[in-house]
Amino acid sequence: MTTVNAMKPPALARQGPAPTFRGGAKRARRETAPKKRPTTTISLYWDTKEFLRVLGSKGETYDEIIRRLIRYAPIKEQDKVWNRILERGEFVPLEEV
Repeated sequence: MTTVNAMKPPALARQGPAPTFRGGAKRARRETAPKKRPTTTISLYWDTKEFLRVLGSKGETYDEIIRRLIRYAPIKEQDKVWNRILERGEFVPLEEV
């Protein structure tokens, strides 16, 4: 039977044995901690960071900004294809098909 501390709501009370740590002190992690996605550090010039900040919205992370830019990259490539078709005169309007 699990006891509940009167000061904490039941959802926040610790149940079961105390969490243990694995590995050395440098890489210690609680077993009960939610799994987070691994992160990395990238080196950017200051003006590039400012460019990302300007492109973002309030509360948006740099990861979210970069992912949004990556999603739009294929659209830009498709624009190049359409522009090439228009320049070469290969475009045929639907009315003429």
